Amino acid sequence: MDAKVDISEAACGGVSSVTIEKEPEGNSLIFIAETRNAVEVSELRELCSDLEHGCKVRMVAVGPVTAFAIKPFSEEPGHLSDFYEVTAILEAIASRYKAAYLQPLDATSYRIVEDLALETGSELMPLNHCDLCGRPEAFPTTLAAGEKNRRLAAGAYCSRCVAELNRQNDYQLVSALLNADKRNFGSCAHVELTNRVKRHGGKITFSARRRGQKLAATG
Repeated sequence: MDAKVDISEAACGGVSSVTIEKEPEGNSLIFIAETRNAVEVSELRELCSDLEHGCKVRMVAVGPVTAFAIKPFSEEPGHLSDFYEVTAILEAIASRYKAAYLQPLDATSYRIVEDLALETGSELMPLNHCDLCGRPEAFPTTLAAGEKNRRLAAGAYCSRCVAELNRQNDYQLVSALLNADKRNFGSCAHVELTNRVKRHGGKITFSARRRGQKLAATG
């Protein structure tokens, strides 16, 4: 994750919960347009708002070069159909601009946006980079370890790395990410998840404790 939280093993001993916010599987696309004037920039920003009804949208750059990432809400047929409609719209309007491209979001396409934004003075909204492979990710799965309302460690992960972990349930996925992300969670090796789970929207929070510690009595 771009904003790091550096923690010691002593601090990690206070971890009482680990929260994951999962993103759907699948890769993102990025639409890059070289615009001629402020009117075209405004049109693209309005288009982004309209497209949010059909897919996930994340602005990446605004200005002479305007770019945004898109991704289906899920792999369900209805959401995929909506996403294909969005891509068809973007392909249809590409000819309106000085130049426009719709391509997979990866290190190469993101570097193109970064370079063009720098050359043209466009505003860049930096993306997170996966804490496992370094790949840019517009819609990362995030993991955070905390104690009460204090965040002690956090990480962000691309859809490819999450899929490659190939875990059967949320408990296994969180455990796998904690073990895989040594840079952010290496000091938490002694922390284990419990079976106490809270779900709120897209967030799933597991209670955590120091390995070997007994659960506090409830009731």
